[in-house]
Amino acid sequence: MEEWGFAAGDEVELRGLSKLELNGQRGTVLSLESPEQARQLGRLAVMMHSGKQLSLKVSNLLKVTHRSHGSACDLSLHSRRKLVSTPVNHAPQLAVMTFNLQHLANFPKDPSIARRRLMELTSGRPPDLIAIQEGLEGIDLLAQVGYSKLISSAVKAVPLREALYGDEAALEALPAIAHESLMVNEFYLRSDEECAWQLEGTGVEQISSAVSLGDDPIVPRSVIWAKLCLKGTEGPCVFVMNTQLSGSRIEDERFLSELADERSRQVARCADLASQHTTEDDLVLLVGDFGAVSGPFGLDVPQAAKAPLNTLEDLGWSLAYDESVVPASCLFGFLSDFMATNRKVLPLSVEAMATANVIGEAAIDVPLSDHQAIKAVFSMQPLLSTAPSEASQDIPVLGFGSHFLPEDLQERLSDEEYYQRVDELTREALEAAFSCGVRLLDSGNRHMNQQSLGRALETAISKGVLKRSEVFLCGRIYKCKDREQIRGEVDMLLSELKVDYVDVLVADCPPEQVPSAWPFFEEVIRDGRARCLGVANFDLLGPKVCTEVFRSFLSRVKVPPAVMALEVHPLNSNIEMCDLCETLGIQVLAYAPLGSPAKMESFMKVLTKSDAREMRRLLKVPELPQLEQIAQRHGKSTAQVALRWNLQRGHIVIPKSWNPSHIEENTDVFDFSLSNEEMAKITKLHKGVRSERFFQASFTASKALPRMTRDAFDECQEILKKIRGPTTGTFARPSLDGPVPLPMEVAQRGGHDASGKVDWEKLGFHRPVEEEPGFWRRMGLATGKGIDGGKGKGQRFPWLKDGLPVGGKGVPHPAMVGYR
Repeated sequence: MEEWGFAAGDEVELRGLSKLELNGQRGTVLSLESPEQARQLGRLAVMMHSGKQLSLKVSNLLKVTHRSHGSACDLSLHSRRKLVSTPVNHAPQLAVMTFNLQHLANFPKDPSIARRRLMELTSGRPPDLIAIQEGLEGIDLLAQVGYSKLISSAVKAVPLREALYGDEAALEALPAIAHESLMVNEFYLRSDEECAWQLEGTGVEQISSAVSLGDDPIVPRSVIWAKLCLKGTEGPCVFVMNTQLSGSRIEDERFLSELADERSRQVARCADLASQHTTEDDLVLLVGDFGAVSGPFGLDVPQAAKAPLNTLEDLGWSLAYDESVVPASCLFGFLSDFMATNRKVLPLSVEAMATANVIGEAAIDVPLSDHQAIKAVFSMQPLLSTAPSEASQDIPVLGFGSHFLPEDLQERLSDEEYYQRVDELTREALEAAFSCGVRLLDSGNRHMNQQSLGRALETAISKGVLKRSEVFLCGRIYKCKDREQIRGEVDMLLSELKVDYVDVLVADCPPEQVPSAWPFFEEVIRDGRARCLGVANFDLLGPKVCTEVFRSFLSRVKVPPAVMALEVHPLNSNIEMCDLCETLGIQVLAYAPLGSPAKMESFMKVLTKSDAREMRRLLKVPELPQLEQIAQRHGKSTAQVALRWNLQRGHIVIPKSWNPSHIEENTDVFDFSLSNEEMAKITKLHKGVRSERFFQASFTASKALPRMTRDAFDECQEILKKIRGPTTGTFARPSLDGPVPLPMEVAQRGGHDASGKVDWEKLGFHRPVEEEPGFWRRMGLATGKGIDGGKGKGQRFPWLKDGLPVGGKGVPHPAMVGYR
């Protein structure tokens, strides 16, 4: 494996596969079971992040290098990570458009129509920089729509007739006067005051070699470059290059295979040019027409067609988009116009503009070229995170989760005693956390003990245990309908926590509500009641959709989120969203890093004892056998291994516990480090298990499994089938002629109408059948008689008070009385 440059545990990205949907996906290299066979076949086993295991050729794998998040020697409880959020001067963006004008062959002849189409092209979020390929020297099209020409490649260009190899058919589309005009690449910069960028320098270099095709030398190719900086700053800068590689229609049709090496050399020269004019902190962007990398011209020689892209990958560059985002950009129906960056910086949005009639797509009325213009918007947040910033904050790597649940307290108490006990536990846990060095606190308006947390924090500050400036407060609000509701929620948050501001305010509402509410969150920043903003749970939108929606959201905001709160633990690795956040410079806040064992145990109580015994080893993080093996190797607990796995991924973790010894244990995770192979094994445990889904399912009192990965679901179903026997998966019910009458007190708690009939739907049943699974448990929950309804020796619940369970349980959630 080492001879190919790979080792077990390395993360790899797939490329060059005929199944295009697999390209760009990531996985982890597995240990070789048959090394000799692997050498003969030239293949490695890869566990995809989607859960599939594939055997792939080494040539189709690209090793992914991550920035270091800290190892045992440089990561400690006092370590902090940088949050970059610019409340006033929001994180700037650079919108770049690449557009091959096709030497104006299809451009409208009517000036008014041409201007209207150019206005449409630059409307909405106007591009800051426009890169033109195959323009004609002396024709300045974009000045009329507010753009200034920065540079053209005229000093390295050749006349149009020579550039087209004297192709008469192509020349006939243009007036004779244009045949001797120079065909050039150009840069245009937005010239209005709203453009945040200023020019630092420009240049042009030839990148083609003295190569002949048949009897004629190839048309010379050059690259133009522009170095841009944010207005009022000295760096870091963005170094943008614009080129058209060898590979015009004529060259691709006749000489594509012969040009493979030359096209590779050209992109390598572009990369070398960038290294001469930039520093490590600068971002480099290469845009332009790369010719036939797919489509009809490259079918017979795919490796030759993809040569420039493969070279960029070998140099460690990344494409800003591929065919999955922009399926086609030229007349022939394939993608030939690309953008690539020298580091992994995914654009916030990518848009193919309707400027050409592409085969297989709907025709447009007024085309401008035979290429689509492509616009990509890049956030400069990752770029700025490398430099000091007044708006940046340091967040501790490990915190304390304070969300108290009724299930966290098993004592039978009156209401008054219950809340006193919650207050005591919160104060004791916070004191233990502070004594262990924890300085990050997570709270929210839905947390029943938020006032207790605020009182405990106020006491610690007043006693001089710590200063407010030493505590990093993360506050969540859940009601985000409009400005007034958000203001009311923030008022409640600050009042209960007894502070003037929170360090991060997280919009913990459904992701689809965030875009419309975000301007009101930005007002909270301007009012000084929060220093940074965060969002949560965009992964709930589903694979691929979540990243697209999040990019689209970011492209429209003024103050970007500094934090993304996600449920991340070994059974829910959340790879896709976490990778996107890393590339965008957004810090992942991993809540429930141990998989919320208390919530999972609530679901286990629905199952039979034998079901639960086997299911725990599949669904509860602290009881996973794979973690136990790794923990024994390091002399640690499974909880510590799970936390360390998250920390080494670069996440902030906020475990919750009310046991002082467990709190101390959770902080003792900085004296060991997991190997790459151990990290890969833990990541491989992903089952799509979200604790909140199982917690809600526990109220149904049935064995219905929540949504998770297909393999995990099937594995759990096998356990249930084994226990139940070879049945259809449901309990057999004897047929009954009519409903079984219930005691009046039960009927009243379920609600009844004027005729005195039981409201079965409110009780959570489709029909009144006593033998329905979970019947007595639901009745027990509704009446407070225990999970077996008082029929046996099951777990007892507190007595009723005014017809409702007491002891801190309060009024049952609708789900607690049998929501299906």
